[in-house]
Amino acid sequence: MENTLKKETRMSRTTQRKFLVLVLVGILGVCVGVAWYMTVRIDAPTHQGTEIMQDIRVRKLLSFWGEQKTYHQHYLVYQRVGGKLVLVGWRFKYRGLNSDPRKGFVGGDISWKGGTTRSSWTLTNGLDKGTYESNFMRVVEGKYVPIMLASIELDGGNLQVQQNLKGQELSTVSEIPDNYIPEGTLSLVYREVANRKTHAKFKMIFDNLAPVGGKPRFGAVGVRYLHPPKDDPAGSVLEVKHIVLGSVATDQVVLDADGNIVGENGEGMVVAPVSAQEFAMVFPIHARSLNGLAMTYPNITNPDTVPKVTVDGQGDTPGGE
Repeated sequence: MENTLKKETRMSRTTQRKFLVLVLVGILGVCVGVAWYMTVRIDAPTHQGTEIMQDIRVRKLLSFWGEQKTYHQHYLVYQRVGGKLVLVGWRFKYRGLNSDPRKGFVGGDISWKGGTTRSSWTLTNGLDKGTYESNFMRVVEGKYVPIMLASIELDGGNLQVQQNLKGQELSTVSEIPDNYIPEGTLSLVYREVANRKTHAKFKMIFDNLAPVGGKPRFGAVGVRYLHPPKDDPAGSVLEVKHIVLGSVATDQVVLDADGNIVGENGEGMVVAPVSAQEFAMVFPIHARSLNGLAMTYPNITNPDTVPKVTVDGQGDTPGGE
């Protein structure tokens, strides 16, 4: 009898241990599942960004921008002061298809707010090669001289980055992240996020973000679809967050039904598109210089021959409300 009780006791303890093992395995499985779910949920915007960039590469730029020879758009830049909008500067974006479509596209961005900043880029149709350079016009011995801020060369799966930071020329190299936005394609990213009505996260090189450990440091760009504009049910309002070293700047970008940017609002600034005629009424001297760029741009056959327009800011002084 005593032996039987001992045997039953041993069996009971064995059963308990097996039960406890099963419970622990079950708890571990639940924890792993929750961790997996949270990881997927947290990384979902990054996955969306990667899918969007892969889709753009597969479809190629020509399928988005077509064979239209040129695109250019003038903007007026306002600052909020005491509840009112004060005109403080302007912006001009341009883009064109190279005469040989196999060479892809060239484009750029010029802005003026007390000084001129200019960026230009080239990009092949499949996003496998490209260049970018940004400059700020400074007065040196009475003359306007371009000071390089940054340059990027994209070749296959690598990026070579040069930056001028506090008088130092820094050169770094990195592999291209899957969700990296090549210069010139940000408008396409906005359009694709709006079409999918999703939230996506990307990486970009910012001119003034210093490298670390011999590698360029990427900033993050989060783009989230919010809702259509009140006056355009076919358009889209996007929330755009630029995240740099824990600092977040949030803007709202408004797109029309065709995916064109028709407004930007953030950080006390408002950017509004205007016609070339409306721009010329406010900035006549600048308009003549930019018109020269717009007129000569269709004849470009080599990205190296993009006109180096110098806008010195003399004669056109923004103001008003």
